[in-house]
Amino acid sequence: MKQMWIMGVAWLVLSAPPCLAELQPLPMAGVTAVSFSSEDGGKVVVSDLGKLGHVERATIENGKIVLCEDGKNVDWNVAAEEGFGKGRLDITLNRERLTGDVALVLNASLNEKSSLAVQLYDGTGGALALDLFGEIKANAEAVGTDTFIVPLVKYPAAKRLVLRRLSGDLRVREVLLMPVLAEVESAEDADRDLAVRLGERLSEFHRLSDRDGAASSVRVHRIPSLEEINTVGASVLAAAGYPVYKPLGILSGGITFAPVSGTTYEFAKLADRMLSLGREEPVFDWFFTSSNGVHWYFSDEAGAEKKAEFGMTSMPMSSETKQAYFDRTGHAVIEFPIARSAIEVLVHEGNPLDSISAAGLKAAFGAEGKAETWRDLGVRDRPLADEKVRAIGGNPSWGTGRMFQEIALGGGPWRPDVDARHDVVYSNGVERIVSEQTGGIGYAVQGSRRYPVKVIALASTDGSGPTFATEETIYSGRYPLQRKLYAVVAAPSLAAAPPAVREIVNLLLSDQGQTLMVRTRSLPLAADEVVEWRKRLGL
Repeated sequence: MKQMWIMGVAWLVLSAPPCLAELQPLPMAGVTAVSFSSEDGGKVVVSDLGKLGHVERATIENGKIVLCEDGKNVDWNVAAEEGFGKGRLDITLNRERLTGDVALVLNASLNEKSSLAVQLYDGTGGALALDLFGEIKANAEAVGTDTFIVPLVKYPAAKRLVLRRLSGDLRVREVLLMPVLAEVESAEDADRDLAVRLGERLSEFHRLSDRDGAASSVRVHRIPSLEEINTVGASVLAAAGYPVYKPLGILSGGITFAPVSGTTYEFAKLADRMLSLGREEPVFDWFFTSSNGVHWYFSDEAGAEKKAEFGMTSMPMSSETKQAYFDRTGHAVIEFPIARSAIEVLVHEGNPLDSISAAGLKAAFGAEGKAETWRDLGVRDRPLADEKVRAIGGNPSWGTGRMFQEIALGGGPWRPDVDARHDVVYSNGVERIVSEQTGGIGYAVQGSRRYPVKVIALASTDGSGPTFATEETIYSGRYPLQRKLYAVVAAPSLAAAPPAVREIVNLLLSDQGQTLMVRTRSLPLAADEVVEWRKRLGL
């Protein structure tokens, strides 16, 4: 990128008309690169091509500098197993020379479970901005960029620019910094005077126009709307009556050990991000596992060092597990719903099938009465009718797979050739695989679709005919493939639980907590359910 930029400037100068030769060109911005070297056990390298001294130094905490398999590139890598907030690239800026805003170009690898915050600190280490761009991966994809404008003019005391890994796997190859000139806001009277002298008509969206306080421009670095992420969830959340989130108090004390299942991990990441930013230590020490794993951490089999105080799971505890917990502790475990989740059945976009019966769904995924070709499922059009049915799903031992097996297969066995190794939450999993296979049929968590697949209707629970996963069919119980997600607290009462546990329960059962659930493609509880559970738990 640096080479292309320099070549582009050189071409512009060499090809300029003669009449421009006597003009003074605008100053070229100095590009500062922060990269890494595997020499001396690994170090951070600052290269200032413009020799302007915009960066005084750069350091890293946690992670390691690794030589890539190609033997040429070097990355700073922080593994997903590291705790929340572990891993930071700290860039000390020379604010005497860097007086305007700066463009940050990030050459990094972030997967869908990674979370990174761009932060600003003053010279004493005090935080000025803890999360400038929100969920960087999602927002960068929405805008289509790898470049972020850091508003240093807005923060004149900013001395250090920090890239702070929050969770997930992070690999950074290079960070480029380039001075930029942002909007210089003029005085209102100057704008009015210029408009009159130029004879311009002000747009209704101009900041001087009377628009009842409406926003004058679209935010570039935005968080995708709830409707884009989860239309059904956004509609339910719009209903009045959700308790407003109010923190119970200032969090203090140690870290709470809290396992989460795959379905609830995204909420845990967002909630921990919200509660932990600005603290020296994160609120939780999350451990990623399956629903079975979450239950295990509350069982007799877990060692003393593995006992959990809080967990989130996509399946309720069995009566046997609850009884064993009671026998060991002398009190019942606290278990309560935190959200709903619906599963949709997907086929290739060219598949003529619009709906499938309960028997057909069982034949598509189950070993009993297994459908060999699409003709067995009612497709008459060739060549698809003669094509093999390719069942695609997630790990059968995880919560979503277990729930699908229980409802769709009646608890029966899976067909032996099911491709059960794909993610059922993110678009890059089952959804993508089904879009690539004309004979594919898969299941995935309900939500908006990025790949060319077709959602088919399922037989309703009341016999009223095929139905899709809509607000009405899910919350009335007519849609068959749905469940609730649960939180588990290891205490005789919520009042006796650690402060961090009480706070996250308080967050979960509030408008903000349910909004976070919708952002993870889960469905919120109804407002009256939230009110009821807050009362039952003593909140």
